[in-house]
Amino acid sequence: MPNISVCIPTYNRKNFLKETLDSVFAQTYKDFEVVIVDDGSTDGTKQMLDEKGYKVRYYWQENRGDAAARNKLIELAKGKFISFLDSDDLLYPDALESLASALPPNRDDVVVYGPYTAINESGNFLYRKKKKLYSGRITKHLFENILIHSCGSLFPKKILVQEGGFDTSFPVCSDYDLWLRLSLKYDFIAIKTLAFKRRRHFSNLSRPSFRNRKIEFELLKRFYYERGGKELIAYKAAMRRLSREQYRAAKSALRESKNKIALEMFKGSLQKRFNFKVFFWLVIAYVRLAREPQSSGILVISNNLSRASFRQRIGELLPYLDKAGIKAEVRKLPIKNSLRWKLFFSARNFEAVLLHKKCLNFTDARVLRFFTKKIIYDFDDAIMYSPAKPASNWTSHYRLFRRTAKMVDVMIAGNEYLSERARRYCSNVQVLPTGLNTKPFNGERKKPCNKIRLVWIGSKATLKYLFEIKEVLEEVGKENSKVELCIIADVFFDLKNMPVDKRKWSPESEASDLLHCDIGLAPLPDNRFTRGKCGFKILQYFAAGLPAIASPVGVNSDLIRNSRAGTVAGTLKQWKEEITRMINDATLRETMSKNARDFVGQYDLSELSERFCKIIQDNLRKG
Repeated sequence: MPNISVCIPTYNRKNFLKETLDSVFAQTYKDFEVVIVDDGSTDGTKQMLDEKGYKVRYYWQENRGDAAARNKLIELAKGKFISFLDSDDLLYPDALESLASALPPNRDDVVVYGPYTAINESGNFLYRKKKKLYSGRITKHLFENILIHSCGSLFPKKILVQEGGFDTSFPVCSDYDLWLRLSLKYDFIAIKTLAFKRRRHFSNLSRPSFRNRKIEFELLKRFYYERGGKELIAYKAAMRRLSREQYRAAKSALRESKNKIALEMFKGSLQKRFNFKVFFWLVIAYVRLAREPQSSGILVISNNLSRASFRQRIGELLPYLDKAGIKAEVRKLPIKNSLRWKLFFSARNFEAVLLHKKCLNFTDARVLRFFTKKIIYDFDDAIMYSPAKPASNWTSHYRLFRRTAKMVDVMIAGNEYLSERARRYCSNVQVLPTGLNTKPFNGERKKPCNKIRLVWIGSKATLKYLFEIKEVLEEVGKENSKVELCIIADVFFDLKNMPVDKRKWSPESEASDLLHCDIGLAPLPDNRFTRGKCGFKILQYFAAGLPAIASPVGVNSDLIRNSRAGTVAGTLKQWKEEITRMINDATLRETMSKNARDFVGQYDLSELSERFCKIIQDNLRKG
């Protein structure tokens, strides 16, 4: 039976969890077990644990929230003492030893806790003001400040069970609520040795949002008036603390354009304790509420209204929004600062802004955020990475994406790969694949007699991917004279041994051009930028009933595997083999053609439009 159970709740933190576990198994103290409760992760957490071979006890449950996961950990723990550890935080090597050695002999009713340092997502240290820690019955001090965190502490399991564990009615701050309740009955011992590194990033449950600030205020009020705090905490001290927390919640509400709620909370804060700073912000809230126009509909902003990404993800879905009763006004983002800010100022006349694929600089982000009630951000490319330097996190692409993701209310990502990166900075990320209107592709396929037509569709920016298999195409053409290549784009190149049919792309002719072909090609290099591609090219091929040959990169692999309407080729040799096989096997092409059209229906805009409208409607309702 271990003396300590290190209990780790996790939810979609695969990338951080490995580092967290490494810090646990590097402890100088060895009499412990590790228990993990996975609260419904979908990011491959279990697979990572299996691959790394960590010696842990793992339990998966449907997503029920942080408090429920911690209660399950208490139930599963075999140790006499429990040390909670968030799945993105790190223990110092001597943390468990320092905590265990501070326990008085033969006492199992004392809580030991220690200080921490703050780090960012990359593990770099952040400045934080040190707080004085207290020992004994610390209720007064704990009410005044959150001194103890769920990590870097040691709790006798029996007292957690006796107190009923974490209150699941609190989506956040349930740990603070439990520590306050424990402080009424049990002694706490503070150690001076640093216990853990607390990681700060935007997907932290405890980030300073209005929702979280309000919950902390309600928790403190409930503890003082209903759970015994009134007997120990002086009235003046309690009102000072409640006023301060209500003021913080009001500031967050104002920042999120919840002006009416902010006004009432500023009033409540002043009623508890007068403060000139609170009074100043009360006046600001009055002014903002008085100037608040009657708003309706959404403002759609993109810096390029003609590109395929905007057309497929926004433009063709606007009629569906209109049918759902959501009016949308589309505006191109101006180049001039003055015109951009004028557009951002007009955003106050709308319920929300739908910003498409444009990351904002510091000033634009501040201006738009100030005048906008809610910002919805849509993207379908790995815009956080530079196509020229995809391995770097230190480019302007990454900085702009991080800033934009932090300030928006909801992000709509084109695939899971993109959503995982967005969740590092935005707590509300929805996945919506890029779709297409399949009706223009429903015609019968026609092609020149005795010819097998390979096809690639794209643009000047992506033609380089096709050029990478130019050598293969020339070899295939040399061996088979009945094959030709059709390029549907705005720029072209020639081949030595294979005729090239050059078709200028247009939205009116793309379906007809594809229907005159046999096999679709989708080559891609494998890097962090290309893994974010949403497979639109393959969906176009499928809609036209074409089997596809694709590089095994990102969504491409999933589409090919799930549809059974194509094959993947990772090397030049494989490309030649797969193209040749497809050319020579008419039965295989026919089977895959049928599979392609059966599969692509789920990506039709008529199907995806319901999900798109629901995402917009749900976020407008949240106000």
